[in-house]
Amino acid sequence: MSAMSPLGAYLRNRLVERSWPTGAIHLLLAAGIAPRPQAEQAWAAWNRTRDFDEVTWQEKRLLAAFSTRIAELDPGSPLVPRINGLTKHLWTAARRTLGQTLDAFDVLNTARIPFIVFKGGALLVEDFASTRRRILSDIDVLVRPQAAPDALKCLIDAGWCSINGESAALLHRLTQAQVRRSGNYRKGQYGEIDLHSFPFHYSRSGEVMDEALWQQAKSAMVGTRSVLIPDSTNSIVISLAHAPQTGTAEWAFDVATRVAYQAIDWEKLVYIARERDLVPSCLAGLRYLRERLSVPIPQVTLDALTSAPVSAAAWAKYWSNISNRGSQNLVQKTAERIADRALRKRNYSVHTKDRVAVTVARPTVLRRWPIGTRQSIPVPSPYPDYRHELLVSSGSKGRRLAIKLAVATPPLSRRIFFDVTADGIAVARLRSRLGPPESHEKKITFVLPLPKPRESDIAISIEARPVAFVPPNAHAELHIANDALKFRLVSAWTM
Repeated sequence: MSAMSPLGAYLRNRLVERSWPTGAIHLLLAAGIAPRPQAEQAWAAWNRTRDFDEVTWQEKRLLAAFSTRIAELDPGSPLVPRINGLTKHLWTAARRTLGQTLDAFDVLNTARIPFIVFKGGALLVEDFASTRRRILSDIDVLVRPQAAPDALKCLIDAGWCSINGESAALLHRLTQAQVRRSGNYRKGQYGEIDLHSFPFHYSRSGEVMDEALWQQAKSAMVGTRSVLIPDSTNSIVISLAHAPQTGTAEWAFDVATRVAYQAIDWEKLVYIARERDLVPSCLAGLRYLRERLSVPIPQVTLDALTSAPVSAAAWAKYWSNISNRGSQNLVQKTAERIADRALRKRNYSVHTKDRVAVTVARPTVLRRWPIGTRQSIPVPSPYPDYRHELLVSSGSKGRRLAIKLAVATPPLSRRIFFDVTADGIAVARLRSRLGPPESHEKKITFVLPLPKPRESDIAISIEARPVAFVPPNAHAELHIANDALKFRLVSAWTM
């Protein structure tokens, strides 16, 4: 990279700058973080261009986080009382989330499973006066990959539920196969954790680096409970690594706070970024903080990151993740698939889809099949229920199982899910959508491969699953849109 051509340097800089916050988000970050003259100009510009009644959820979070600074910059603003009211509401919700998440900490501690609280949760429990209004909607918790299945089981046994409605068997299978690297779980009205088995969405794998993160973690207190949090340098790398992949901007607030209040080992930061192959993300975030918000990032650190070698695949991975994964276009998705293929050969840990470990099936239309290949399976119960079971004989022919379900039609268009296990082990997730009701039920056929080899009978279980977690005291509309739906098992056969 030190010998990069002027054109190459220009393209690299443009690519790095594409992930920088812009518009109203940048103005609020500048108002909250930048030196006073720049902050005053940014706040005035935000006031000229934005209507408080139309601000986005991300702007609300930043307004709450920077409410004290805004009151100092513009004490006579008529928005200050409204911002203070918003702050009180969001801050109370964040404290409720933290309070109800203590149950998860107790569960993990009782099971003697070490865990690290990181990202916004770590900053919240640390003793920073400036972070008292750090807003968050969940608490990020990291466990070692080998402990993830046990941690998941303990949490589910304690009543924690996946926000996406997956069954315990499916979650166990995905976690054990290290396909599900993180997942959100909720309990009660406000409790929510994001359980991770890896601290990064993608990075170069390395046992030495992973163990160093754990060895360098420090203790912090949440009430009377002791938890682990990353050291300040690792915390900054984690924040920067997540920055390009999210539409939120709290990472800038978190890093700027640590730079202002903690001693940062900048040489160690460069080392971690190089070893984990996270140079593009770290360079992008630190350059933004220095060049746009005047945060005192050492120039020598930026020079070291700029000269660090970065493969074309790593740059492609970074570029494809600049925007939120959910909003990737076709070109970005294609670039990411190509980059992932190359990076896996370099011991890179990347996101893997669920279908690697289990079958993900949608409805199938079966018009015909060869004579003699269909073998019917007895259906034990013809009545609607949330769960049905059937037995596939070891002597049955065919390599696939077809099942026809009749689902009670809901009053509105919505998604539906079913989890399938074979002898208690998750093998498939069935998904579909039901439109406006045309009749009281709709028949849907799914086809999935049968486990191999089949030396004995296989007990198949099909369970209707909710679309999402519905908290206590939720209104009826949430239940209608998300609850599991009863269904009939019309018929089943191998083919």
